[in-house]
Amino acid sequence: RAGTEHPITAELRALGVDVAIERVDVAAPDQLEKLLKKIRANRPPLRAVFHAAGVVHDSVLGKESWNSYCEATAPKIQGAWNLHRLTESDPIRLMVFFSSVASILGSPGQGSYAAGNAFLDALAHHRASRGLATLSVNWGAWASAGMAARLAPEQAARWARQGAKAVEPANALDALASAIES
Repeated sequence: RAGTEHPITAELRALGVDVAIERVDVAAPDQLEKLLKKIRANRPPLRAVFHAAGVVHDSVLGKESWNSYCEATAPKIQGAWNLHRLTESDPIRLMVFFSSVASILGSPGQGSYAAGNAFLDALAHHRASRGLATLSVNWGAWASAGMAARLAPEQAARWARQGAKAVEPANALDALASAIES
């Protein structure tokens, strides 16, 4: 809502963090490049990047069009590639990709989503092989937050039958902090 600050933003500011919120399409290199120039000109050096973009587009492969595939994968694939390429000269100490367990286990009817996340994992390996700080986290479902919280009841039931349990956000953030520290 306009004029209303998100509670997390307010909490960060109360801790003395200088917060700036910018909206760009990371899949559009010109938009991202413009933002990075602004950051470099007006902010301390960029040291960390968290890429958490994603689109879920439910469609079985036989009915997936190339346009819908590109629309679903662009935030993950093109966005991550643009971040990688356009920040190579920055002193990045940490680049975190929010991938998904779907890249490992698959996800029925979400081949484009699984492919986009598999790309994030591969890019993380590529960056690591070049000595660049990278972490790709294969998230499972979060309880009460994220894309999985918006699943239809039949989809949530399918995951539950497969033994997948949602992770509480606080536990997920603790695990992320632990992964970053290690």
